[in-house]
Amino acid sequence: MRGKAVKRAARAGLALLAALLFAVTALAADTYQTTTRVNLRQSDSTLSAILKTLEANVSVSVESYDAQGWSKVSLDGLEGYIKSEYIKKSADAVAPAVYKTTTRVNLRKSASTVSAVLKTLEAGVRLEVSAYDAAGWSQATVNGLSGFIKSEYITKADQAATAATPAPPAAAPVASVPATPTPDAAPSDFRTTTRVNLRQSASTDSAILKTLNAGVKVDMLTYDGDNWSKVSASGQEGYIKSEYLVDVSVLGDGLQAGDVELIPWSEAKPIFKTYTPARVYDVRSGKVYYVQSFSNGSHADVEPLTKQDTEIMFATFSRKWSWAVRPVWVTIGGHTMAASINGMPHGGGVISDNGMDGQICIHFLGSTTHNGNTSFAQAHQDGVMEAWNAAK
Repeated sequence: MRGKAVKRAARAGLALLAALLFAVTALAADTYQTTTRVNLRQSDSTLSAILKTLEANVSVSVESYDAQGWSKVSLDGLEGYIKSEYIKKSADAVAPAVYKTTTRVNLRKSASTVSAVLKTLEAGVRLEVSAYDAAGWSQATVNGLSGFIKSEYITKADQAATAATPAPPAAAPVASVPATPTPDAAPSDFRTTTRVNLRQSASTDSAILKTLNAGVKVDMLTYDGDNWSKVSASGQEGYIKSEYLVDVSVLGDGLQAGDVELIPWSEAKPIFKTYTPARVYDVRSGKVYYVQSFSNGSHADVEPLTKQDTEIMFATFSRKWSWAVRPVWVTIGGHTMAASINGMPHGGGVISDNGMDGQICIHFLGSTTHNGNTSFAQAHQDGVMEAWNAAK
């Protein structure tokens, strides 16, 4: 009996402690902003129903906040829960400081090396830091894109920055960045996104050394995201406009089921633009390959980027081309969307050396076929829902 009494007292003590902790985290409806596109859920679980999907930089009132878990918020009279890592104090409440990267580093969706990579930043990129933790992660924004970055890879760029944001201590890790990158600084894998000229110098008036097809892998020598990049292709060095290159190694890195969205084709179409590369995760096998958009009319027509990608895709269809559909997750432009893909090459294409003659179809929620085949369209919609259900 005494043992039971002790247990009851212990439980009561824990309940009181939990109540006190909740009281500490309760806020007087402070205003926060979303840092990325995120779901407002009915309860504090990724399995809970989605009440609404909010875009980045949407203001919400936070009633209770737990930096390690979930926040209860309200928006236009609608109450729900958001993962705390995807919100931050509104700009008028936190004065960001200007920092810069000290090496090539990933800007991630959340404060974890297994979180999705939003963008890979080169050394010397300036960014605004709204929350700094010298021992771990910092919340940062670059060109309107908000995410998290390892604090050891950034340093203060503007000594006159607002004092409201704590500066790194004198012995901050940035003073001794390791020569060998940590796993967060993943190697790049740049590909051409369309048929493009490799030029002798950084100018459209420069001599053309060779013309590269879409999906060609290049070795990056000097990267300038806004202008020209110096690359090596098949042993030949030259320059390509950076807008025609993409680092496919950052597409969907660290993808988790909770990141998957069910997006209508009308909304997915402007994301999956023509000639844009995307990562495809085959839900049933777990295999990953890359494709490039060929057209996006009634649905998306795509091609594997390389021979290796074709080989992986072919394997998911039991090494036999087929009109059968498979559920997939497609990652592009910061979104991972539930989709369905078939395995029968048809029509034309633009990538001549990927080991596949033609294109294949990827369907999203509400997309249709070109020929009005309703049963085939329904098969794809069933595939989309299988992909979506696998993410719950």
